[in-house]
Amino acid sequence: MPLQIPVIQIDSPEEVEKSSNGNSSPTESRVSFYLPATDDNSSTYSSTPPLAKRILQQSRGSIVESTVRLKKRASQLVIEIPAAQLRKIKETEGIGSVKRESKHFCDTTTLHGPKRVFYGKKFSCFFWLVIMFGLLIFLLLQIGTLSSMYFSHPTLSQVSFLIKEQGIAFPVVTFCNFNPVKKTYIKQINKTGDFSEELLEYLMEYIQDANTLYGSADRQNLHVGQKALEAYQKAHPEFDALEFFTEAGFECEELMKLCSIGGRQFSCCSYTHPTLTNLGMCYSLDVQQLGKEWMKKQVETGVASGLEMVLDTHLEEQFDGTGGEPEPVFTDAFENGFRYYVHAPETISYLVSEGISVSPATRVYSAITTNSYVLLPREKWGNCTSEWPSQLKCDLPYSAVNCDSKCKAHYFYSECGCSPFTYNIDNEYPMCSPFDTVRCIDEHIRPTSDGGDNYKIPKCKVCQVECQSIVYHAYNSYGQGFSNSALAWLQKKNSSWSKSHMRSNFLTINIFFRDMSYTEYVQVQGTSLTETLSDIGGNMGMFFGMSLITLVEVILYLSKVGWITISKKRRDYMYQKETKEKEHEKQLEETVSGFRLFRNHKVGTVENGAVAAKLQALAEEKENSFPKSDSDLASCRENEASERRSQFMDTNAGNFYNDDPGQYKHNVGPEINLDISEKKGTDS
Repeated sequence: MPLQIPVIQIDSPEEVEKSSNGNSSPTESRVSFYLPATDDNSSTYSSTPPLAKRILQQSRGSIVESTVRLKKRASQLVIEIPAAQLRKIKETEGIGSVKRESKHFCDTTTLHGPKRVFYGKKFSCFFWLVIMFGLLIFLLLQIGTLSSMYFSHPTLSQVSFLIKEQGIAFPVVTFCNFNPVKKTYIKQINKTGDFSEELLEYLMEYIQDANTLYGSADRQNLHVGQKALEAYQKAHPEFDALEFFTEAGFECEELMKLCSIGGRQFSCCSYTHPTLTNLGMCYSLDVQQLGKEWMKKQVETGVASGLEMVLDTHLEEQFDGTGGEPEPVFTDAFENGFRYYVHAPETISYLVSEGISVSPATRVYSAITTNSYVLLPREKWGNCTSEWPSQLKCDLPYSAVNCDSKCKAHYFYSECGCSPFTYNIDNEYPMCSPFDTVRCIDEHIRPTSDGGDNYKIPKCKVCQVECQSIVYHAYNSYGQGFSNSALAWLQKKNSSWSKSHMRSNFLTINIFFRDMSYTEYVQVQGTSLTETLSDIGGNMGMFFGMSLITLVEVILYLSKVGWITISKKRRDYMYQKETKEKEHEKQLEETVSGFRLFRNHKVGTVENGAVAAKLQALAEEKENSFPKSDSDLASCRENEASERRSQFMDTNAGNFYNDDPGQYKHNVGPEINLDISEKKGTDS
């Protein structure tokens, strides 16, 4: 009969699912090994000559014996291999214990270093462990530094130099005469004879600063002046100290003689408004609010393009103590003339600006520069504000100096029931007389302790700096005296101005911008969340090659290790899973070993078939050497054809297999037939 080699059949997952009885998974593949059944009693030839038949049977016997042994061995290896389970083994290879989880992490993470530590030998592992530990310390220190810097809310100042081609707006100019009271007014008010010299001196201390007043106060004279004021107010109930300075001061027309901007003259007093300061009645020239459009800006640099004012001091209105006049009253000024302030609109001149003094017969040139400050509020890491504190309410625009004055006024009012003039900027509280101010400080603000005085003025910490402000700085130069030509030109402007009066009382003020630019200081955040994260990410990449994905990997690894460490249920589950994986691996190894053994036997069977073919050819040669009759040859051929038909039918019916081969689609069944081919002999 023909020699049949083993057939290997591989079923696809779909066919396994169709033929499954419910115990196998529909997603598994199955590999089966099949060996054909061998009929030891079958023979190919019934009429083979004895010698050839004997040789052929010997060769077939050895082949059949090998085939039978291989068949028995392969029948033990007919198992189903779940391919999906094999893939799952590979996927879950890195879990099950801390070591295996660490191995999986080291093999898959993008973090630099752990793989060298895990797979390194003794010295290499120790070396890389030290390196990683040191780098981790430096990284944590750097992250801590960057984080503390961010949460400290640092700020920086950005300085910009801005050029205004359309011109720069003129500031407000407030000017005050050092002589706050006219002698003619005092003579007029003293016609009744009850306005004493002590009362005048006492009233001049009304508008002094509280600290200056307290430092130079004569308590006995203050007591006398207070009694004189009370007596005068009793006789003149309508008398008020603030109204006294308003009426006793100079009128605007008496002080301002000529004004011009860029050489173009205008009426000075039409664009001024009176204001009461610590120097008495003053006047503020505000061309932004009251002036015309051409007056609001300086479009070119230089003295000729700025503001020029000619002022009259009126020294004849001062007391000199002669002719029965009162003695001169010293307030706080050591010179004659004017004091002027250059400041921003809606600010109090003597609180926010530098005062510039100029004496009669003098010309002053003030080249001013502008600085603008833009600060950050508290919610943007700054400390500025534009709102008044809740305990202090005021209608004036908020500024730090206004808030400080308001705070001190509120403190004096709470302690003494009144406020000094210099602090009472909005006239909300009753004004303290000089005597009340000194007595309040003695009793409440400056108590004596341990033999010394403790002068406690509140710090007013609730007052924060304003968010936007403009500050003007002046660079001054002076000229002395008027030339004859200047006096003649001025006299032409007004013939009532005598040259002697002008030499003794006139002065000139020139205010102009130094250049057509200003400096802007803007407070900005020193860092941001984006910059901080970028810096941290850069350090992470430099030390460990880390990113946010790497950080997630580390967190997942630590969470898994922590879960295994603290959860007994998790450990039991991982142990059972590891046991199942080992069993699957063992089955896989046995299957692979059996497949290799089967392949080796298959090669041996093919070699035995080749030997049998050679023996068959030799037998044919021997048989052909003997003469045969025609009847014998015909009978032999008929038997051979009948046997071939029988073998063909048996093969197609599947009798050579233990299982029904019709249920498999992929059958590979090569056959090696050792048939004896006879040549047609001729009788000799």
